[in-house]
Amino acid sequence: MNLVGLENILDNASFAVLLITMLVYWVGAAFPRFSILQSLGTAGMAIANLTTRHAP
Repeated sequence: MNLVGLENILDNASFAVLLITMLVYWVGAAFPRFSILQSLGTAGMAIANLTTRHAP
């Protein structure tokens, strides 16, 4: 596997993590009694943003 292919796979994985954790956060916002969901969503979005490559 070349580095471009690996970068593409990792980029797609980080966007998938970001999408899933955003959904978890939104469900937590819709149901505030489950406060753990908002915490998990916020932490997951922070981690996904750290791993997502941003254009210069």
